[in-house]
Order: sequence, then structure tokens, then C-alpha cells
Amino acid sequence: MWRGAAWWGALRDRRLAWTLVELGSGYRKDGRYHRAVEVLDRAVQVAETLAVAERRVLSAALTERAITAKELGEYDRAADLYAWVQMIQWNVGATLEDAATLERHLSDLDHCRGCYLSAELHARRAAAWSGRTGIRTGPVLGQPKTWIQEPSA
Repeated sequence: MWRGAAWWGALRDRRLAWTLVELGSGYRKDGRYHRAVEVLDRAVQVAETLAVAERRVLSAALTERAITAKELGEYDRAADLYAWVQMIQWNVGATLEDAATLERHLSDLDHCRGCYLSAELHARRAAAWSGRTGIRTGPVLGQPKTWIQEPSA
């Protein structure tokens, strides 16, 4: 079956974005933060050009960039990036696993900022959602709120 140039271009961009995310993650884990920032910013640029259906790539790029910002002590930048991920998850939908992962990252960020009560709330929400990842694998955020229940105290 013949596919048009747009289809191949999107495939190339999706692969490029994922490759840049992985490369940036590797640089971050190796402690080469400034190189990680450059690569992850490029991953975000590429991922932004993809269709709405490919927002998982953009979320991954933004999350890795936010982790890097947090590790560099750029807490406000990290919070902005996590808010962007949260908006994507809300608008496009996310699995419980993705939502729980974001909550864990928000917990880590609040802990670094010294906001321990907020960190604990995020951590509890992440733990509650993580325990249910095998039960519900469909879109959660952006769907009726009855799909997600807050953890009980």
C-alpha cells in the first residue's frame, strides 16, 4: 500500500522525537545537564509539530525536560513543564499509569521545594492510582471524573 509523503514525514518526526527524548534522558542520567536541556528542548519542538494523537511523545519530552529542570534547581521551570503535561493529559486523556507517574514527579518537585504536605498528597494520589493500573488501562484524565477517585485518607 502506497503512503503519502505526509505519513512518512510524521513517522520520521515521531521517531526523531522519541530518539531525542531517550538521548536527552541519557545525558541527564549521565549528569550532562546542559546538553540534556538542548536535546530535550529540541525533542519538545519536534513533538509539538505532531498530531494531537501523538501527544504521548510531547508528554514524554516535557516530563524529561521537567526532571532535568528540577535537578538543576529550576523549580519554577519544572512546575511550568509539569503543568503543560497535566494539561495534555487532561485534554487528550491519560492512563492511570501516566497520571500516577506525573503525580510522583509532582511529589518529588514539591519535596525539593520544601512543600511537604503537598508532596505527601501527590504521593498518596500516585500510590492510589498505581495500585489500579492493571484494572483500568483506557483514557482517564479528560474523561468523566467518576473514573478517578481521590485516595482515601
